[in-house]
Amino acid sequence: MAYSTIDIGAALSNRGSGGNPGTTYLLLANPANASGVLTTFKMYFSDAEEDPSGVKIGTFYGSSTDYTMRDKEDIGVVTKGSTQTFTGKNCDVSSDDLIGLYAANGDIEWSTSGGTGAYTKAGDYFDGSTYTYSLSSGREGSFYAEGVTICDAPTNVSATENDSIKVVITWTKSTGATGYRVYRDGADISGLLGDVATYDDTTAAAPVITAGNTMATDGSYGDKVALSLTGTTITDGTQYTYTIKAVNEAGLSSASTSDTGYRLSGTLNYQWRRSLGDASFAGFEDIAGATDSTYDDTTTQEDGLSASYESRYYRVKISATGYDDVYSVVNRGCRDAGGRYYCCKLSATGSETVYSTSNRGYRATQLTSFIAEIMRVHYVPSLGGF
Repeated sequence: MAYSTIDIGAALSNRGSGGNPGTTYLLLANPANASGVLTTFKMYFSDAEEDPSGVKIGTFYGSSTDYTMRDKEDIGVVTKGSTQTFTGKNCDVSSDDLIGLYAANGDIEWSTSGGTGAYTKAGDYFDGSTYTYSLSSGREGSFYAEGVTICDAPTNVSATENDSIKVVITWTKSTGATGYRVYRDGADISGLLGDVATYDDTTAAAPVITAGNTMATDGSYGDKVALSLTGTTITDGTQYTYTIKAVNEAGLSSASTSDTGYRLSGTLNYQWRRSLGDASFAGFEDIAGATDSTYDDTTTQEDGLSASYESRYYRVKISATGYDDVYSVVNRGCRDAGGRYYCCKLSATGSETVYSTSNRGYRATQLTSFIAEIMRVHYVPSLGGF
């Protein structure tokens, strides 16, 4: 059902007569035209008596002459002799409900003929039980109410997929809405918003950066350490489904149609770092100008290292807007310092001589003595051999 306003009850006027205090009146005139809540009540009491007190007004449902109160508002004291309006109320109403009124003291303006009719019963019956009323034909009183139905769901919901720090959700407003709630995968993430048509979801999961591993050459070059990365990736954030509900005095609308959105992976920024000593726990410093995914470190000697070609550990800090910084796995690298390849010749009486797999070494720190026959020869990469 589309959003609409609700009205119930009879027109307000000085009708020239007064009803009886201490009586519950149900008007047959103008039953509720829709379901929702009543937010404004109006009434007109005769000025012939004292100011009315103990006034209650509400909605009743039933059939024939048996009726039950659905909901009520306790008004209390009302000024007599003119139309009095009470706003900001929240009284449930359903289609075809009748409006009812009770006043402990005071006379509601009342027509004794020419009206649609009313049900009456001496006493206060605003307690939710079912009672049988008497029909008073032609009678009508001056009390009336207005309200609203639940809003239609918002339309044109859209969630972005082009922002790295948030998902922006927009929608077309619902007629009669006073606020909205945003739902992500069925959960309310916004709380009650005002009369707006956009919301920034900054709590959506950020894209994921995998830092990967540092690759650093180990003596491959005499003038540099070549640095690169392997296994570094960035993936978009989690994809969510968003819906919107409109809010007014009558409650929440049904959910809107949905749209999906996520935080887009952003541009990666790099900063290579080098250890202060030949140990991964020696602390790291930024390498000036080393801000690409690959870098050739040619500044080792100029940095005042204790040995011209002393090894260092390397890693890279990877960052992007809206993400926590991550660091690649460290790796050790050095320039070619006249390193040599080593292998071990192993022999025993009666056995063939064999050689161990070769490995490269150089003097970064004092070499440990080996109890074995060591063969050391200059290795020429283009020729090979020992």
